[in-house]
Amino acid sequence: MSISNALHATRLLGFENIDVDMLKEVAKTNLLRRLNVNHEIREYFGLPITLSDYELFEVRIQYNKLAVEGIELDFRKSWFNPIFRYREIDTPVLPSNVNKYVQPLKARVGGGIDEDPEQDSIFAKDMDYKIKIRATIKVVNEVLHRIEPGSGRITFDAEVELDHTRLMKITSALMHFKNKDRSGSGGTLERLW
Repeated sequence: MSISNALHATRLLGFENIDVDMLKEVAKTNLLRRLNVNHEIREYFGLPITLSDYELFEVRIQYNKLAVEGIELDFRKSWFNPIFRYREIDTPVLPSNVNKYVQPLKARVGGGIDEDPEQDSIFAKDMDYKIKIRATIKVVNEVLHRIEPGSGRITFDAEVELDHTRLMKITSALMHFKNKDRSGSGGTLERLW
């Protein structure tokens, strides 16, 4: 039996409705904004910082409550002869228009996203989970001499707020790189926020 509050998004019905490329683009833009005003980034990598490709990009669903999956024993009818059942995590079904809930607010101009206020309120009320992202992305421009070229990485967690704001929030970030002079353990890992 396993108890968890998270599930890999590929197990969701309707996962194909999520535009993962759009999530990657929005995450990179939001991350760059925060990194370019960060003191540690300026000190270690120099500004402006440039990011390359993702090495890892995982989309997960985090439930507001714990979910249980595994063999369930029911002793209510008989203590000596329990009923055995296999219980799966109840996976939500993502609606076909989920992309309008996972992108930041944009000006709705010709060709934009269709708005349906009734559908918005129904979907937002029924949300018992959050969309979470964990990613690692390479840093391109290590301009300072003490960092080994090509070794810079940023690992971050993000959360897609599915309420009326429809924003992606970067919740935590780590920077890691190798020291050029091989001092210390040969690598550095530092929390940015």
